[in-house]
Amino acid sequence: MQKDKFKISVVIPHYNAGNYIRKALDSLVNQTMNQEDFEVIIVDDKSTQPLDIIRHYEAKIKNLKILVEDKNHGYPSIPRNHGIDVAEGTFVLMIDQDDNLAIDTLQKFFSFAGEDSDIVIGKYAEGNGYNGTQVPFEKGNIKNVNVTKDHIVSTLAPHKMYRKSMLNKYKIRFFDSKYIPVAEDQVFNMKAYSVTRKISILADKDYYYWNQRDDFGNLGKSKAYVYDEPWKYLNVISEIFKSIETSPVWNKQEKMRLKAIYIGRIFNSQGTVIKTIGIQNSDLLKETLVNGLRNIINESMDDKSIWDVRQPCQWMVLGIKYGMSYSELLDFKGELYSTNFLNDIEIYGGKTIRNMIIKGNLCAIPVDFLNHESTRLINLDSLNKEEVTIIVSLQNDLNISLPTNIRLVMENRTTKEQFAINYSKVLNNCIVFSLKFRSFINSKVFQNGVFDVFVQVQRDSKISKYRLGNNKSILLSEPHLWLVDGHNIELYYTKGYGNLSMVIS
Repeated sequence: MQKDKFKISVVIPHYNAGNYIRKALDSLVNQTMNQEDFEVIIVDDKSTQPLDIIRHYEAKIKNLKILVEDKNHGYPSIPRNHGIDVAEGTFVLMIDQDDNLAIDTLQKFFSFAGEDSDIVIGKYAEGNGYNGTQVPFEKGNIKNVNVTKDHIVSTLAPHKMYRKSMLNKYKIRFFDSKYIPVAEDQVFNMKAYSVTRKISILADKDYYYWNQRDDFGNLGKSKAYVYDEPWKYLNVISEIFKSIETSPVWNKQEKMRLKAIYIGRIFNSQGTVIKTIGIQNSDLLKETLVNGLRNIINESMDDKSIWDVRQPCQWMVLGIKYGMSYSELLDFKGELYSTNFLNDIEIYGGKTIRNMIIKGNLCAIPVDFLNHESTRLINLDSLNKEEVTIIVSLQNDLNISLPTNIRLVMENRTTKEQFAINYSKVLNNCIVFSLKFRSFINSKVFQNGVFDVFVQVQRDSKISKYRLGNNKSILLSEPHLWLVDGHNIELYYTKGYGNLSMVIS
């Protein structure tokens, strides 16, 4: 078997970046990986400006290739494909011309991938120009992600490292912009996800830096990057569903769940699918998009997968499924959001639902997203040397049935084990908890460390858990340090968020 020439091929699509590409190239010059082990492939999309700045780096980056397209494509898809085609590395890592990497990114990615990971997703740095989510990185490093639980559908940007043999084996490339002019990275990544042996997340530090240009001319900011014609939106969903359905590695349950996750994502982006329908240029095009979505939903989603769609989008999916037009969807939204329905809801399947009729079909519409249930820390005081009272109020917009139970939960930040106590009494519409430290210390889940404090509310089968402290009426009263059975106990508010936590040593 022929050995790859490099460990990593870095592919950068380029168009008229000028000085803005310096950050990307400087970060590659300074990589901790030996320059013998990686190559940098810049694919220029027929820039109208000279490439002098890029050529200046030929003396700084040992294995720098500069390819120039025969014509301008106007999108990064084809240049990225050509970069992948000529890559001689075991892995291909894609970055944009405006962005940059931490200096140890290549070395850490390659080492973390090992022989079995086909995709490595590195943590993005939050900052100016970053419009992604940090949710996939909250659990820290994950060697083998769970596709339905580790939020990989939330990160579909192309700035990842891919095993080239996997890309070639399954013919994974970006579609031409004539077919997929918007969200081309989503289609590419879902196809890659659907065939990979193992996806890994490297989240111990920031590895990728998105940079907002002063002239707002970032690659991929074209005015054409908008779902202003039905086919653009429908082609994206169709291709992603096709990748999910034909996956050789996902089981049936995972496939249905992933469809629900993706529909929830795309329906909730761009100001929701209702806004996307609304920007179509005519009533005919609006209904063309609605009808196309209806066909996809009816052909590819069953009742269970619709039930798993994120709550703010389920009513849209059901409305489209059962034949509502664009104007009817708008009316339905108005009814759902503004009608007083405090006596017309119930708990079902762990969700607060409202039973509504859609085109003659009785539908259970989850409405928890309309409810601003919250807890408020009213008071916290020491009863004695071993006990503290915590008084909390509970607000619920839906004003549904009284909770079956309310508990105070101390969760170990590292192990996630929980110690919970029931409330002791209700006083002036507030819930009073008495936390006895000795009982906590003698419990099976106790160990020294940091514990975060939550209020858990149960209504029949529906359980909600709220972080306690940020919404508060008081500051910590003195004293807030205790010594119980040789353990130091301190209650404090976390920096930045102001949530209540407890450290025991």
